[in-house]
Amino acid sequence: MKRVLCLLLLYSGGSRGLAQDFNSHGPMWTYDEGYKAYRLIVQKRDYSLIDQAFELREPDLLFDLYRKADGNRFGVESHDPALAGIATISSDEERRRLNEEVKKRVLDRLRQMPGLARYIGDHIESSMETPLVDQIRFNRISDLTILANDDSIVQFGRFLFDRRNPDAFPKDRPRPPVVYETQELQFYMTSALISVLRNMPGIAAELKSFPKGEPGWIERAQNWWLKSPEAAPYRRKLVELGVRLPPGYPPMAELGGEKVEINNTQASAQQSEPSASPAEQGRSLQPVWLVICVALVLLAVLLTIRRK
Repeated sequence: MKRVLCLLLLYSGGSRGLAQDFNSHGPMWTYDEGYKAYRLIVQKRDYSLIDQAFELREPDLLFDLYRKADGNRFGVESHDPALAGIATISSDEERRRLNEEVKKRVLDRLRQMPGLARYIGDHIESSMETPLVDQIRFNRISDLTILANDDSIVQFGRFLFDRRNPDAFPKDRPRPPVVYETQELQFYMTSALISVLRNMPGIAAELKSFPKGEPGWIERAQNWWLKSPEAAPYRRKLVELGVRLPPGYPPMAELGGEKVEINNTQASAQQSEPSASPAEQGRSLQPVWLVICVALVLLAVLLTIRRK
């Protein structure tokens, strides 16, 4: 029940900011539409649902289709009842070409969505105060590695010094054997950054040659981000976004040197958001009331069950 409540609160109130620019019909909609797209693609070579997801600005479905194609799952034999009756593709080469075509079409559409990387980064930030949703964070980081463009690198830099770990087990309590070890967010962001940079020729050679996990590998990536001329365009873009940076973020030259204090503050002292009108303030409170109402209903249901 606790995990369900955490997930519901995250999806109900999290990821505002750019959320209005994208749609999320929820995991069940993505699940159902993913099967529809699978049938159309394998049986008819019909890619129309990819374009439809783009028109709906529904990135979750596109990322789901990309992962299926990346795992070469289009055209393989499946025991899933939802895929019953769909003929498999016997030729390995034909199946490979089909999955590559799906990946190409999906990635083209994802990269035609301005602000998508920022939207993903905002979703990660909104989840950092909610424990038990580590898989959601991992999936969002994976989304950035799939996108693998300049905007993704900006978002990796945004969290490159983030030492938060909502899923860390309290040190003052005995650790049960079933709880697996989680890392600070900077660990996963550094790994993802280097993974994307490896596929970008002519940049960050000193990071690509340094083995992951070796002592100092995170610090080396952080130093590249803060001081390398190669990373300067990405740092400037991060400043231009005006996002709230995680606690403890070190100073960057692009922020104006000593005049800017960076510690859970706006990224740029020169960029301030205009005051919202009373109507806009009222609309901004609507998601908060929705979360409170949902939480109260769940609490009532839980108390009723316990009385019985």
